[in-house]
Amino acid sequence: MAGMFGTDGVRARINTGAMTAEAIVRLALASGRWFIDNNPEDRSGRPLVVIGKDTRVSGYMVEAALVAGFTSIGMDCRLLGPMPTPGVAYLTSSLRAHLGVMISASHNPHHDNGIKLFGSVGRYVEFAKSTLASDVRFDGMKVVVDCANGAAYRTAPDTLRDLGAEVVAIANEPDGFNINEGCGAVYPQTLAASVLAHGADVGVALDGDADRLILVDETGAEVNGDQVLACLARAMKAAGTLEGAGVVGTVMTNGGIEPFLEGLGLSLHRTNVGDRYVLECMKREGLNLGGESSGHILLTSLSTSGDGLIAALQMLHLLSKSGQPASKLFQAFEARAQKLVNLEGIDPAVLKQPPVVDALAAIEARIAGSARILVRPSGTQSLIRVMVEADDEAL
Repeated sequence: MAGMFGTDGVRARINTGAMTAEAIVRLALASGRWFIDNNPEDRSGRPLVVIGKDTRVSGYMVEAALVAGFTSIGMDCRLLGPMPTPGVAYLTSSLRAHLGVMISASHNPHHDNGIKLFGSVGRYVEFAKSTLASDVRFDGMKVVVDCANGAAYRTAPDTLRDLGAEVVAIANEPDGFNINEGCGAVYPQTLAASVLAHGADVGVALDGDADRLILVDETGAEVNGDQVLACLARAMKAAGTLEGAGVVGTVMTNGGIEPFLEGLGLSLHRTNVGDRYVLECMKREGLNLGGESSGHILLTSLSTSGDGLIAALQMLHLLSKSGQPASKLFQAFEARAQKLVNLEGIDPAVLKQPPVVDALAAIEARIAGSARILVRPSGTQSLIRVMVEADDEAL
């Protein structure tokens, strides 16, 4: 069986070698059994395989042979019809199928055909890569990727390697306990040290569930979600892919971004902290770009939810075609001085007490125009967060 596979699955002239009906049935029997046995997680119902194809006439024969093999071992088949490879890969994941199959010989002539199988990693990698143009490559770029010992410990490095980058993967050995532990987007110091140690062009840090992105430039400086939002807004506006005349941030978004966006003819819509509030505002205002300082970036033209890896791919694409170092390209605007302090052991209800309310109102009146203050309970931890932003560090 192993000898049938090339670099991109099974491929041959139709009705010869691996592309005879008999060989295809045997492939379905073997691969279906292997994927069932090696995907032991509990799924309700019968094992599912989804099958897509391109428009070659031989696809009908290949499809029928695959269905015969898979159903004979108790698998249910869902036929998708003609569909791009990344679409099959994505549906394999979203439908929680045991196996996805694409019938295609890619760029080969019509008399050839082929079969590509998607397992638990490959299907998402294909979807992520599909958010870039097919000719985008990262050859010659050295990238450190901090996987936070989390969900993207395989998909993030694999995707970047597939696109040609030289990848140094760190925090990519999860043991069930070390997720986000001194690593990832919530601890970018680890990434910065690795970027400097390896002389990398850029560093990418995801968090445990890979919905946040923090970057580090070649000097070790952090690039947070506000700068990512600004870079993407500038690029999408120039490319004509930005919907509406604005982007969405939160009350925590650095005020330095507003004059930058105004220079592009765009406005900033602020929401409460939380990507769900950002998404609600984007839908309401008809916008397709939003994000948070923490690194949640929403590109709704590419994905229905925040995805750190997809955001990283867009930023690395900008870097690869710019000819500039990350330290220059990724610092899109001059950030205002900002300080955040977390106060523990205080009942958040204190923020509603009249003396505190009056004191905060007095402070805000005194600094109006020159600074911003935000005091709020954390939505994820037992903390009160105090953020102060001003035009100069001393204030």
